[in-house]
Amino acid sequence: MIPGKWIFAGFVIGVNDGEKTTFELMLYELIAAVILLPSFFLLKNSPPTAPSAFANTDVCVPFKQ
Repeated sequence: MIPGKWIFAGFVIGVNDGEKTTFELMLYELIAAVILLPSFFLLKNSPPTAPSAFANTDVCVPFKQ
């Protein structure tokens, strides 16, 4: 007897089960895409205000200072 074979006793999987699982995964991916796609257009790259007063200036300060 093969060790661990009793774990899968009575477990039968067919081609239809694989097709069903693939369809379910594709459906979940479609739902996630529909939910996440608007976020690319609604989220902004920068905040409405600067994080500090210095961020509004164009002064270049060397790293060592």
